[in-house]
Amino acid sequence: SVIYYASIQNDAAFAETLRLRGEASTPRFAVVYRDPAGANITHQVIAGTYTTPNLAPGGTHRVKITVTMRDTPPFSGSLVRTLTATSSTDSAISDTVRFITRRT
Repeated sequence: SVIYYASIQNDAAFAETLRLRGEASTPRFAVVYRDPAGANITHQVIAGTYTTPNLAPGGTHRVKITVTMRDTPPFSGSLVRTLTATSSTDSAISDTVRFITRRT
């Protein structure tokens, strides 16, 4: 498994929540998203319904992303996925992180 941490930050001048949307697993790679307490939030993140707590300006919320290669042939390959945070007050404002996992 490979573990990534995405730090979601409120860059607004006021407190707000951010909505997260991430990409799902594939037949060859399992992707799991967890909140800072360790709760599995994968289904909500994939559906785009997970929201961070209300974050003060500059406040952050860390999401743990675990990517695991499944035991299905072929046993090599790569996976490119994204996690997008969108402002709850202005849906035109968002930021995306991309993570790449390779197994050779």
